[in-house]
Amino acid sequence: LVILASLSMLIISFGAIAGGWVQTTFVPNIEQNAVTAPLEMPQGTSEGVTQVRVDQIIGGAERLNESYKAQVGNDIGYIRNIVAKVGPGSNKATISFFLVPSEERDIRSFDISIAIKEEVGSIPDATLLSFISTNPFGKPVSVSIASNNYEELRSAKNMLLEEMGKLEQLRDITDTDNEDQPELKVTLKDRAYALGFTNRDLIGQVRNAFFGNEIQRLQRGTNEVKVWTRYNLEDRRDIGQLLDMRIRSADGGSYPLRELAEVEFTTGMVSISHRDGKREIRVEAELANLDVSGTDALNQVQNVALPPVLAAHPSVTYQFEGQVRETEKAAGSASTVLPVILILLFAIVTFTFRSFSQAVVLYMIVPFGIVGVALGHYIHGMQISLLSFLGFVALIGILVNDGLVFINAYNDLVRKGTNVMEALVETGKSRFRPILLTTGTTAAGLAPLIFEKSFQAQFLIPMAITIAYGLVVGTFLLLTLLPTFLLLSNSIRKNIKWVLHWIWEGEKLDIERKEIEPAYKERQWELENE
Repeated sequence: LVILASLSMLIISFGAIAGGWVQTTFVPNIEQNAVTAPLEMPQGTSEGVTQVRVDQIIGGAERLNESYKAQVGNDIGYIRNIVAKVGPGSNKATISFFLVPSEERDIRSFDISIAIKEEVGSIPDATLLSFISTNPFGKPVSVSIASNNYEELRSAKNMLLEEMGKLEQLRDITDTDNEDQPELKVTLKDRAYALGFTNRDLIGQVRNAFFGNEIQRLQRGTNEVKVWTRYNLEDRRDIGQLLDMRIRSADGGSYPLRELAEVEFTTGMVSISHRDGKREIRVEAELANLDVSGTDALNQVQNVALPPVLAAHPSVTYQFEGQVRETEKAAGSASTVLPVILILLFAIVTFTFRSFSQAVVLYMIVPFGIVGVALGHYIHGMQISLLSFLGFVALIGILVNDGLVFINAYNDLVRKGTNVMEALVETGKSRFRPILLTTGTTAAGLAPLIFEKSFQAQFLIPMAITIAYGLVVGTFLLLTLLPTFLLLSNSIRKNIKWVLHWIWEGEKLDIERKEIEPAYKERQWELENE
């Protein structure tokens, strides 16, 4: 009955996780004290136009904060400061909204970022605008697509953006494919070659005139001043002025650029990213709300959005980055280190009890700790994540330690000649209070951390929930399931010995339960050799 009841709880826990009652994600949403809004305008946009859009975003945030001030009844609201920076480049900007500490507000930064976005509204001419509460582990959904065919890669990117836009679990879908910037292609005419010009000579003069040329450095106290020369702003505003600029030849002659070169409008790449020798573009997205499971959203991308894209673009390959990659790195490290630790721990337990079967019985308790993990995360409405896994590793050590104490007390009674059933009952009685007190004090000590709202504690809460609830449930299992497994192990070993003796000797063997136990055998050997 005890084994079936415990197995039922374990099956229900796995079912709750698989069925979405207890959600999972790669990295939990960590509460932040700032919201960031990266803005990118089309290539070639002037700084003045970009600043207008920055002011529009700031104005929306300030209007939202006015409503927050009325809501909380103070002069600060939830947004205490706004810092905007234009650059790098005249078409890019970053707006940072610094919030009051998480302990002083009853709304999460994630919800504030969505509220700012709704208040600002759409900016049609922006190629990138998102409002994010930055996660140090990266984006929850980040798909890296790669191909040797750049045109097909870009087509796949556009199709993937469209497919991911249909998923309700995602918002703020962006990509790392920078828009091609406008540029001029200058081709020398025959006359330029006849006058002795080279591409480098001609383009060098154009660059010096429009971008500038450093001609001198002056020392002013401890500072060094660089002196640059270039055309006045009025002389470098449009393409006509470029075509009319004078190019000097080696013999001192001066010629208009239009007479020496053909100037063609074209576009050029801003940046090139590679993965495994192929051109790469990343498509990233934020979760639509905190109730969305990161793993569920990623499964939707993998099973719904990606298949049609890959079918239409055979040369494109993909892999997941962001939080998935960080989780896989941690899992890779755990897959290397954790088995070694568990094997060493198993060996120590085996040598301590001088019993392989008791070490196996003790390890059989460990998986049932998942019952407490699932229960704790369900009660607190948190998602099981990488940090929960790290807490479960710590829980294994605690459960094994409590089990060692229980089995050691049981073996001491068996060594004295106590029957197995009596030894189990007496062990349960004698260890009940110490184990219960240890569990109670540990869980009570973790309670303040579990309910802590500060930013610094957010990383530790999933681990604390895992340890606290896993230990509470593990204590119940330790006092019920562990004795049951010990009794079951004793029965199995007794029956095996009875069957082997009957097969070998041809007669039945009358054997007591305690005679099978390693502790009793060890004590009998000591008595015989005294």
